[in-house]
Amino acid sequence: MYNCVIANNAAPLNWNTPNPSNPFIIAKNSNTAINLYNCTLVSNEEIFKCYNEGVKNINLYNCLYWNNAPISEDVTQYSCIVVDNADNSRVKLKRPSTTRGPEASDWQIADWSIQAGSSCIDAGISLLFPSDKIKIDLAGNERIAGNSIDVGAYEY
Repeated sequence: MYNCVIANNAAPLNWNTPNPSNPFIIAKNSNTAINLYNCTLVSNEEIFKCYNEGVKNINLYNCLYWNNAPISEDVTQYSCIVVDNADNSRVKLKRPSTTRGPEASDWQIADWSIQAGSSCIDAGISLLFPSDKIKIDLAGNERIAGNSIDVGAYEY
């Protein structure tokens, strides 16, 4: 997955009963590899779960992980910014949703792009992104605009 925003999710126990203790993205065995490149993961309940002990087959590259349930030890991070609370003073998002999960009333108007002065600007590692295949960010901006790729789904 490239340049994605995964926001305000909680996987249901079944389709009629939401259950925030169930993950949104599941890796069932060692043959399953889930790679997220320059994604913004925000205001979610539990996102990831691996069902094969000791196998770390979920990889985040240049991702922003903000205001989610704590990140799982099953997830390997490469040049990511992880903020475990709703304070966006460091990451400086434009108009974030301040509550977690699908019951949040402000998720439809949220803007997960970054502002001037954000710690996400030029904080990624460009070599971790397939710039030969993906040329633009989620908003249609040139994917690498500064000295290095920005962390998250948006380039400043």
